[in-house]
Amino acid sequence: MSSGIPVNEDCLKKFDAMKRLRLYKYVIFQMNADFTDVIVGHRYRAKKVSGDSSEIARITEGENAENTSNLEGASATEEEVFDDFLKHLPENECRYVIYDIEYTKKDVTSNKIVFVTTT
Repeated sequence: MSSGIPVNEDCLKKFDAMKRLRLYKYVIFQMNADFTDVIVGHRYRAKKVSGDSSEIARITEGENAENTSNLEGASATEEEVFDDFLKHLPENECRYVIYDIEYTKKDVTSNKIVFVTTT
């Protein structure tokens, strides 16, 4: 069932970068001020971005310390990333999140991208 609210093109770019390039650990989406569009709210850079790639430059255009955690791509523990994630979730507003979860099962480490809604 569709809500009829369009998703901004930047949201699709961030999801694709997370899925294909593992560029982000999480991306938080939100409604714009007019409640007419889903936009990127905050993200966490999972790895260092090499400067020459035009694809990476297109994806990361407009990112700064206000809307992106870990711009330098420094390594962090899962706990540190999750604490940062919680810090960027407002208590009384709806958000849509894609989160790259790393888990270990029978000595095999895997990743899954999960979709979460918060209210």
